[in-house]
Amino acid sequence: MKKHLQKLMNQYGGEIVPFKNLTTPYKLAMAWYMAIDGTAWELPFEYSYLDDNKLKKSFIKNIGMFDKEYGKVKFGVIDIPIDVCKWKVFEIMEDRNKFKNFEEYHKWYLGVSKERESHSIKNAWPCILSDFNDEFFQDGWHRFHRYVQLKMPSIPCICYV
Repeated sequence: MKKHLQKLMNQYGGEIVPFKNLTTPYKLAMAWYMAIDGTAWELPFEYSYLDDNKLKKSFIKNIGMFDKEYGKVKFGVIDIPIDVCKWKVFEIMEDRNKFKNFEEYHKWYLGVSKERESHSIKNAWPCILSDFNDEFFQDGWHRFHRYVQLKMPSIPCICYV
């Protein structure tokens, strides 16, 4: 695990959890990123013919299909206070000098983002923390901004171990 991620894990009480023991929202976020958005995890062939709506429904219904192949893969699970996330995101941004503060950036982001997340506080998918020092999240930017809108006290996060 990268030093900056280990520091966050230690500071905010994160834990190491094998994929098979993750809660469903954590499994969905990681498996979607690895098998749908990316190709690191193999997706059953029949999924390649589903339209987006059927794909998501089937994927959610059958999330356990990844337990056999990836169940022992360990991930860091951590809830990071929202103000810490906002500060880290803004601190790392290359073009942060275009904005007075995080709130101005957040308003801009919501204005230019074409996708609208519908995640709620209940069953919130986590944001995936980046292994790299020049970005805070590797995936989950829309979710993060949605959770900021919802004024969640902390952001559910997952990271690679």
